[in-house]
Amino acid sequence: MTTDALKAKPEMEENGYTCVVRKGEDCRFSFAHGIKPLLEWIDEGNNFAGYGAADQVVGKAAALLYIHLGVKELYGKLLSEPAAAILEQYGVTYAYENKVPYIINRKKDGMCPMEQSVLETSDPTEAVTLLKNTLASLKPPISGTAAKAADRYAIDVMGIPSLELMERASAHVADHIRKNCPGAGVLIISGMGNNGADGVCIGRMLKESGFDPTILCCGSLWKGTWEFYHQLSEYRRIGGKILPVCGTCDDLPEADVLVDAVFGIGLKRKAEGEYFDLITKMNGHRGLKLSVDVPSGINADTGEKMGTYFIADRTFTFGRNKTGLTSGDGAAAAGKITVCEIGIPEEAYARIMDACLG
Repeated sequence: MTTDALKAKPEMEENGYTCVVRKGEDCRFSFAHGIKPLLEWIDEGNNFAGYGAADQVVGKAAALLYIHLGVKELYGKLLSEPAAAILEQYGVTYAYENKVPYIINRKKDGMCPMEQSVLETSDPTEAVTLLKNTLASLKPPISGTAAKAADRYAIDVMGIPSLELMERASAHVADHIRKNCPGAGVLIISGMGNNGADGVCIGRMLKESGFDPTILCCGSLWKGTWEFYHQLSEYRRIGGKILPVCGTCDDLPEADVLVDAVFGIGLKRKAEGEYFDLITKMNGHRGLKLSVDVPSGINADTGEKMGTYFIADRTFTFGRNKTGLTSGDGAAAAGKITVCEIGIPEEAYARIMDACLG
């Protein structure tokens, strides 16, 4: 190993750092445990091409992040076998003090969730997304009301554009369909609010990558949010068409995948009349059923059924898990829950929780 890597090891051990990266006189270090410092370096846009590094614990998750950062040599005091395999695949020189089959979790009763979340990937960029989602899923659920307030704080106070958050959220769903359902027929049912705007954005992303989704829109086009109108315009710009739908219409079009984007986390009224009939027809559809943020008809605070509800195979919920997905009818409706990190800062959640408690 080069001088940089050889220097990083004693610097880590003598100063109690959890990790060190070094190239010449440029040295970065952290006291934070786990993969947090590596993700922070990535988010800051750092490029450590040619650097040597040392880390107390290197599982496959950390190894993929070091590869993403460009590190060429890595010492791990504790190194897992999956980490060694991926480092060899990418030509990263490594050394270790102890090698183990896998990194164990803090309870010492199984595999570390970070290592487990990346076992099936060898793509460093995909690993970043998977790891951020896993970290988000480990945080306690919050109410839909708190989540909505944190969104507004991030947008109105911290200046994060709402469309930027929407694009990130929609990309998680579109990426899942692209990866797991290539060439599938996709039917998206969208409402007029921002949940519906997510649905249209998902459709646009799929169309841009070769799919030909069908988007059915429920509700009055005159009552949409400005984000919905923006996504509608962008979808039409690339040749997409949106068709109206109501509960009294004929059976829904056949498709391999049905995306539910009718009602989001702000739902406080019962799904009645045409919406009741529509959700009933959606539940009878034969396709794989995916919900955006929360199954339509579920109260995201309590899990209460609001008249009726959509039953999903998988729900992609954004930022934090919702209490309404873990209790009551919501737990039965959500299917497998994927918590998707979309870049809402921790400050936004902390401010809202402080206000709620204080």
